[in-house]
Amino acid sequence: MKMSMRPSALKEKIIYYIYEIYKLGSPSNKRLIIVEKDVAEEAECPAPKVKTVIESLRTDGILSEVVVGYVPGKTVPAGHAVFITPSPSPDCPEPGYKIVVNQKKLEKIGSLISSKFISDATTDVVEFNSQDGVVRYGVYTHKFHRNGKDDDRLHFFRNLWEERKHLRKGKEIHKGESFPPEKYAIGLNFANSVKDFTQDKRAQRKLFGLLKGINRNLRDKKIPAHIERENGIQLTITE
Repeated sequence: MKMSMRPSALKEKIIYYIYEIYKLGSPSNKRLIIVEKDVAEEAECPAPKVKTVIESLRTDGILSEVVVGYVPGKTVPAGHAVFITPSPSPDCPEPGYKIVVNQKKLEKIGSLISSKFISDATTDVVEFNSQDGVVRYGVYTHKFHRNGKDDDRLHFFRNLWEERKHLRKGKEIHKGESFPPEKYAIGLNFANSVKDFTQDKRAQRKLFGLLKGINRNLRDKKIPAHIERENGIQLTITE
């Protein structure tokens, strides 16, 4: 069955939501975890209608697979780990879906719908190319160079990007997670253990120096992203 040229307003909202989450993942990632209540809130519809639309997107060929069940409490690009269970569990408490997108179809219709929705919002979004080390926000860019301290900054920022909190027009589109500073210090080989980091003032200065330097770079380049230190370390993007 072919999709009509003019999908309903509700279907457009849900396609747009899926498309935006899909773009947060890597280019090769086709799998997403979708929390039903997140979609319902974004599309401003009752939760039962979400399932109907999701199933119709599989019929239309935009989604090639839909698994209904219970998922973790955040909507994310699933990457290599796909958590979904047939019944609620402590790790998967929320009704939701594991979906596999048809990338060609989603990108084609998603870009068309995006142009409509974005016309009422900002056209600039924060993007990060981890291969090139470039953070981009509209015409503003910052590049991490592959030498000396910038190598550490790039490594640090890549890890932060994976667990970023992303807010757009006041709505959380990517929750991410904050972690204690020692996790990043150990990953950067500034310390060998939590105890080492808590006792090593030099390691602490190195890590927090990187953090301050990245925040300064982002601020100077007018990129709306900031590394927070309250209750752990996390990159927060506010568009």
